[in-house]
Amino acid sequence: MSLEREHETYLREKSKLLAEGKVGRYALIFGDKIDSVWHCHSDALEVGYEKFYPKQFMVRQINEKEPVLQIH
Repeated sequence: MSLEREHETYLREKSKLLAEGKVGRYALIFGDKIDSVWHCHSDALEVGYEKFYPKQFMVRQINEKEPVLQIH
């Protein structure tokens, strides 16, 4: 399961989303397109399943700084 295309889409569109004041919201991403932006993660996820299941999609919070992940 690879979401590389969706991740690249997020990185490409991130500055536009930030400029539009969408910090903290959730982007629903399918392929090379931001499908929609939501206030709530669960709403974005629900719509993603309704529209795209069984295909892969990504829900990603829009932030200026990316969280640092520590893997142990």
